[in-house]
Amino acid sequence: MRQVWILFGLLLLCIPVSIQADTTSPNCERFTTNGVQTLVPRFNQELTELTIVDLATANVISQMPVPLDIGTRDLNYPAYWSPNCAYLSYQFMEGFMIWHVEVGEVGGIVHGRLGSPGFRLLVHWHPTEQYALLEMRDDIYLWQSSTRSVVPLDRPAGLLNGTGQPLTELDTPPSPIARITWDDSYPVVLLTYNPPIHYFQLRDAESDSYHAYHSVFEFSLIDGEITNRYSLNGGRAYFDYVLSPDRTHIAVFTLVVGKARNDPHPVTLIVYNRLTSEANTLNVDYVVFREFRRGFVAVTRKQVAFSADNRYLVAGWQALRIWDLTQLSANPNDRIPDFRHDAGNSVISSIRFIDTDTIEVIDPWLTASYWHRVTGERINIGVDQ
Repeated sequence: MRQVWILFGLLLLCIPVSIQADTTSPNCERFTTNGVQTLVPRFNQELTELTIVDLATANVISQMPVPLDIGTRDLNYPAYWSPNCAYLSYQFMEGFMIWHVEVGEVGGIVHGRLGSPGFRLLVHWHPTEQYALLEMRDDIYLWQSSTRSVVPLDRPAGLLNGTGQPLTELDTPPSPIARITWDDSYPVVLLTYNPPIHYFQLRDAESDSYHAYHSVFEFSLIDGEITNRYSLNGGRAYFDYVLSPDRTHIAVFTLVVGKARNDPHPVTLIVYNRLTSEANTLNVDYVVFREFRRGFVAVTRKQVAFSADNRYLVAGWQALRIWDLTQLSANPNDRIPDFRHDAGNSVISSIRFIDTDTIEVIDPWLTASYWHRVTGERINIGVDQ
């Protein structure tokens, strides 16, 4: 019985329904790196003034008047620090304010529909503090430090409102972001959306909503407009993606979750060229029950990887499948793996290329083994750990 609960717990960890971002805001209200200051934001309701206080000395480090038209402060609302503690976003009843703490200036003000008291604004900071995504009750906004401007992101067609109907400009969406990837090379931010409960009542795989929740959307960090969309075009309710090292390609694929014996799921894997938007659906030739005969199974982003030169893609579940992306056939049915290796017939938890011809495999017990890309032979690299 204990093993059943452990397997069930592992299954829940594989379902990507929580927000996953490249970085999280620190708690700057603890001691900073110099070990001297304990900085805490304080709002004076009577004076409508926001201050930063050093609790170690009780000195006011910085203070800023708050515009009356963004409302009063609700004590249930949190403050969000940027990664390096240079900015503080502070939420009020009718909007929020971004404060450049180091220079004591307002970095941006947004008037938005935050809803009832207790609704929490979600802030996702870029690691360099150049940008932030702000999830409010009525929209998702992009903030830019260089211009101190805030623009709403485009709304992808197909998202659903709280009643399961197509989202309109007047609707109030739930907090939708599932995963965030900042990409300064373009510059864009990649987003996926968490489907609401109504999504699981859909049966039409051709609907806009079906494809909206099976797509990676690319938004410009200049104006917030959608610049590209990488759709799975099928598969199951959950999916994920990995980017090539040079960020020119993206692989999107299904996340298979279920009991293998009773629920055989095919895996869908599509590789997009982000420069040309060309999509290549690979012939994975993989159905869960063929390789897994017992218990729960899952496919995660750790089981798909590009080589360092961006040429090869490997997908590993119980066998390694390797494609040469420069030699793909024009016929999708012929895009079978160039090589398929059993890799010891063990379950593969994660994989990566060590070099062009060496693939590292980690099993569920965190044991590493190494395999040759072409021959499939096991390689001894020191002592397997």
